[in-house]
Amino acid sequence: MRESHFVFLLIYALSFFSMSYTALAEESNSGFSGKSIVINENTQFKFAEQFFYDRDYFRAITEYKKFIYCFPESNLREMAYFKIGEAYFKGQKWEQAIEAFASMKENFPDGRLIDRAYYFTGISYYNKRDYRSSRNQFKIILDLFPASKFADNAKLQIAMSYVEERKWEEAKFSFKKIGKKSDLFHFADNFALGLEEMNSLHFKSSHFGAVIAAIIPGSGHLYAGRKRDAATAFLLNSAFIWGAFESFGDENYAVGGILAFFELGWYFGNIYSAKNSIHKYNKRLEDEYIKHLKEEKNIFFGINHIERSYSLRVTLRF
Repeated sequence: MRESHFVFLLIYALSFFSMSYTALAEESNSGFSGKSIVINENTQFKFAEQFFYDRDYFRAITEYKKFIYCFPESNLREMAYFKIGEAYFKGQKWEQAIEAFASMKENFPDGRLIDRAYYFTGISYYNKRDYRSSRNQFKIILDLFPASKFADNAKLQIAMSYVEERKWEEAKFSFKKIGKKSDLFHFADNFALGLEEMNSLHFKSSHFGAVIAAIIPGSGHLYAGRKRDAATAFLLNSAFIWGAFESFGDENYAVGGILAFFELGWYFGNIYSAKNSIHKYNKRLEDEYIKHLKEEKNIFFGINHIERSYSLRVTLRF
């Protein structure tokens, strides 16, 4: 009896839950029947834009991609492709930005934003320190879009890429390509003049440093301004030379030979190190001078909120 009673209760409970679920499902279907959320292309694009201007760049990328997928015939597709690249750019994901702009250029080879895409691809390569690839992108702008508003900026970036590579002559030549009617002319002209004045810097001769280091170990380092290294080189070489002479004088030729062998290594190492120290001294002098030029001219990127596009801004200080 107990088993029959238990089975009856189980069947009753299952029937109750089944009926309740069916009723809820019917109520749900009747309540939402014929209703749906419709998102048009403008709404979706604005949704992506909001994430972008809130600086939530990677969520913005997702929404731009949804836009491209859902609205393949929209006139805003080119802008969506560009904004994906721009979002990666703003997020400092240079490789992804390059790939995104490449996709845009492939899909819209004659688009109205194509010169801008080449420009930001060039800047992305520049930020990766791939200066050769960066220049290639800027040169495409100059070859295909000479009237582009990015043309002078491209010339300036080519020149600055040569500066980063320490190719002074190429940099000066590139700065001089910026015409007098350009807003960037005074900056470019002053920077080129600054490069011309680098010859007045007090560079030191690595050959002279090597010669004096060969005569007196440590003197080359002293010439390069590295007093501690100079003292170390002088004392170390002096100790080995003195030890070798003493050993040979005592007819201890084995020890003298070993000391002389190691001394040759320290001696030529002292010459090489002195020459290298002078190269580093001259490089540091150049780096400080170039840093001063950049700070004096105050070059940086700004954003034009009206056109919602990037521009290169330069402030000149006299």
